[in-house]
Amino acid sequence: MLSHRFVARLFAGCLALAPLAACGDGGGDGEGTGSVDTPLCAYPEFSGQLQIGETFPNLAYTNVLDVDGSTLDFSFEDFFCDDAFDAFESVFVVVSAGWCSACPDYLAATNSVAGQLAAEGSLLVYIEVETADFEDATAEDAAAFIDRSVAPETFIAGLRTGEADRTSEAGIRQSVRQFPSAYFVRRRDMQIVADQAATPFRLNFTALAADPEQAWEPVRPPFMAQCGPSDEEAGEPNDTFETASPVEVGTDVEGGVCMDGPDFYFVDRPGPWRFDLFQSLFTEPEPASRNVDLRLWSVDGERLGGSNAIANNDAVEWQGPAYVEVYGENGRSGTYRVSLRDL
Repeated sequence: MLSHRFVARLFAGCLALAPLAACGDGGGDGEGTGSVDTPLCAYPEFSGQLQIGETFPNLAYTNVLDVDGSTLDFSFEDFFCDDAFDAFESVFVVVSAGWCSACPDYLAATNSVAGQLAAEGSLLVYIEVETADFEDATAEDAAAFIDRSVAPETFIAGLRTGEADRTSEAGIRQSVRQFPSAYFVRRRDMQIVADQAATPFRLNFTALAADPEQAWEPVRPPFMAQCGPSDEEAGEPNDTFETASPVEVGTDVEGGVCMDGPDFYFVDRPGPWRFDLFQSLFTEPEPASRNVDLRLWSVDGERLGGSNAIANNDAVEWQGPAYVEVYGENGRSGTYRVSLRDL
């Protein structure tokens, strides 16, 4: 349930952000002062996929921190159904992690336009999924990370929460495709209108908030190969789960993302293991354009996690059979070496 203090602030803000008619109890009949009972709100069906055109999942959290430090319970069903949120036409969901080196700049840029977003009727929700130690993050972890990111400025607006505080069965960690991530969601149907992962350029938050009905188009840079056919791994083509290359313990595999598509490897180990990805990024010109990353998938095709740091060594760990994807985000291409070892 929403705290009384938070509801009061929403209604107070509604007078400034939208016409009074938009802030009613949701049960009015449009004539006079009478009202009628309305049926219970049903959240739209969702697949759990975080992609443009999909319904944002009904995530729920407790101990969510508001800008003044007060706490409340919040769910996206609240946002969709509760008329206390009628001042808002949209919500930005910004996802970060304590180990994400690109996140502080992104959070600072988001905070710098938070006041404009509120004026346009857009709510900001920050979700931190993991700490720097890869533990599930709490709302307090999220607040500390954001405060450090926006320093020496002040945190302006938004709700802050962490994966450790979720009360919904499903979380967001396994569905996020990159860090930082951001999703612009239209309130009337909870549809994802824009996705940060679909463009290498930072989302124009204020332009999106000004028109939640716009048809936003992904912007993907052209693929620029940084390697050629002679750099590809021996198992090529291995660009799908079905064609994934088996990888054995103690055997290094050299390869490259040299065509517009990922490489998949299959790890068939019963116990715990670690899959390492090595690159010589910092001896190359424009290392960011050559950086490739890892995603981890279950044998049923469920996203399990990944690594997306710009570094010479990335790794994922798991127990039991799984697929590992080596990919270049937003047109990146480069050579690499991978190895597998038991833990």
